[in-house]
Amino acid sequence: MGIFTNKSIFDELFNHKEKIEQEFGDNLDWQRLTDKIASRVRYPIKKIDWRDENNWDEIHELLINNTIKLEGILREYLKNINSKRSPISTYKFLF
Repeated sequence: MGIFTNKSIFDELFNHKEKIEQEFGDNLDWQRLTDKIASRVRYPIKKIDWRDENNWDEIHELLINNTIKLEGILREYLKNINSKRSPISTYKFLF
């Protein structure tokens, strides 16, 4: 298969966008960032004013819970992508 680039990994994940979002339980913001090295899959926190310190505990809880949830979902897809990679590739996912 050859060595995967960041964009090809993103594209592989994006091929499963609907299923990933279904598992997550909400829409995600998929940013390929074609002119950059990195790409992003993010879940923006809406309707909470982050400038108000009274909301910070709630925001921290949302950040932690949603990060753990998304990482758990993506882990399985990334394992599958990793298994398709060429054995000459030295890049390892963190998973």
